[in-house]
Amino acid sequence: MDQAPLVSDQIEHGRELILRLAKRNAGITAAFWAKMSDGGRWLLCIAWNAIDEGAISKSYRTVQEALGKMHYSAISLSEVKLLATNEPVTVAVRGLQRAESDVRVPGDRLGDAGIDEAYIYARKYHDILFSPDQLEVQSVGVNRNGASPSSWFADFVELAVDAFNRLDEHGFKEAPFQKKVDTILAQKIVVPTFIGDVGERFVWQQLSKLGYQVIRTRGSRSPANVWGCGKQDGVTHLPLIQVRATRKDHPADAYAFEDAEKLDEFGIFVADLIVNAKGVPQEIRDSPFLISVGRAEVVVDWLTMNVAECEVVCLGSVGSRDVSVDWAKWGGWLDEYYKSLNQ
Repeated sequence: MDQAPLVSDQIEHGRELILRLAKRNAGITAAFWAKMSDGGRWLLCIAWNAIDEGAISKSYRTVQEALGKMHYSAISLSEVKLLATNEPVTVAVRGLQRAESDVRVPGDRLGDAGIDEAYIYARKYHDILFSPDQLEVQSVGVNRNGASPSSWFADFVELAVDAFNRLDEHGFKEAPFQKKVDTILAQKIVVPTFIGDVGERFVWQQLSKLGYQVIRTRGSRSPANVWGCGKQDGVTHLPLIQVRATRKDHPADAYAFEDAEKLDEFGIFVADLIVNAKGVPQEIRDSPFLISVGRAEVVVDWLTMNVAECEVVCLGSVGSRDVSVDWAKWGGWLDEYYKSLNQ
C-alpha cells in the first residue's frame, strides 16, 4: 500500500481550488483529503450540492476549468472525487469540521468509508461568507459621476463588488507568505491617480454615447472599474471593463495573464449573481443576458490632459443559455462593440 504522506503543495493547492470554486458560487458543503483504506491514494473529496442535483459531468468540467486556471497545480482531476452532500462520509466530515482551522483525523472510519487518514479543510474556505440566494440588492450604490442609473443596476454593482472583495480578501489572508509579497508588489502605481481618472472618464463617456447606463466603481475596488448596462436585440448586456491609463511618454507595462484571468473569473461571478441574487428585477433575471469583460488601454497627453489613444479589447464573455446557443451572432457582435469604443 502506498504510504506517501499528504504534502504541503497538495494542501495549499486544494485550498486554492476550493476558493476558486467558491468564487463561482459552487455550493460546496465540505472539502477534505482522504487516504482510503482500500486504495492507499490520497483523494481530494468535495461535497457539492450540484452532485445532489445530478450534474456530475458538468461539475467535473467546472473543476477541470478551475484547475486549468491555476498556474501550477500539484492536483490532477483524477485525484478529485465529488460527493453528494447527504452521503454518510460527508455528514461525518461536517460533524468534525472546524470553522476557522483545518483538522487532521487519524485512520478509522468516516461515515461508511474506511480511511487511513484524513485532512479536513475549515468551513471558512467553502462556506463562502455568503450564499448567493441570500444576497439582496439594496439601495446602497453610489455613482462617482453623479449619474442616475436605474436603482437595481447601481445597487447590484455595489453588491457584486463588495461580495467579490470579501472572497478576495479571504483568499489573500490564507495565501502563503511569498504569494502575499508577490501580490503587493504587483499592485505598484504606474501613473498618478488623476491620469487614471481621465482614462476612466473617457471610457465612461464612450459607453454613454452608445446609450448605456454607466457606473465607475469607487477606488478601483473590483477587477472592472467601469460597468455598463444596456439592451441589444432584447438581450441585457453588461460590459465590465478594466481601464489602464498611462502618459503618452510613459509606455504601459505588458498586460499580465493574472489580470486577464481574474477579470474572466469576475465575469462568471457577476453572471452567477444576476441569476441568484435577490433584488435583481424579474424581467432581467428571466430575459437573455450577456456579460462581457474587457480591458481598455488609454494613453493621455500629459500637457493637455486629453486622451490621445484608446484601445479596448474584449477578453471574454459569459451568457445565458439562449445567448450561448447563438454564439456565432453574439461573438461577432461583441468584437464590433468593443471596436466602437476605440479611438
